[in-house]
Amino acid sequence: MRSMLRCGARAVAAAVLLAPGAARAAVEPLPVDAAVLSEARAVGSLPCAGGTKAGGFAPDEDAPAAWRIGDALVSVRRKQGDRLAFVLARPAAGSADCAVRDVVVLPRGGSLLACALQDDSVRGLGVHALLPSGRRDLLFWRVDGTGLLRRQGTAPDDDDFESDTGELICSLPDPIQ
Repeated sequence: MRSMLRCGARAVAAAVLLAPGAARAAVEPLPVDAAVLSEARAVGSLPCAGGTKAGGFAPDEDAPAAWRIGDALVSVRRKQGDRLAFVLARPAAGSADCAVRDVVVLPRGGSLLACALQDDSVRGLGVHALLPSGRRDLLFWRVDGTGLLRRQGTAPDDDDFESDTGELICSLPDPIQ
């Protein structure tokens, strides 16, 4: 049975998408070792189906090896306790691996969720996690028009979250087959 989480907040603006404290949570920095982040940004490709250690990064044991959020393909990996989401692009002709398009720092712990507004106008990655401040919150990265992940609240004038049916619905992600 699939686990579902409904966030009761209505999405009327980016700053209040998740809850009144979401704006603060969206800008709270997440810890990451600078060397690990630099290494992650240097990874050029990863297996499209995830599953194997590559570029020194192991698949996250709490997430599918790879999963799709809208048009984005995501592989969550760990190194030295740091957790990163690699956004992958389809492989070039003749390549078995997907190119890495973007790297996003995630909280070190917490449940990874595939989230979408009820009207399906916005899809993204949610992480229900304990933040460095000690507060537990649901962080949300939306998939933008180019297929990259953008942390909710980083562009307060962005109206992509406005919706008449704006309940955010999150569930455990389905692995790609």
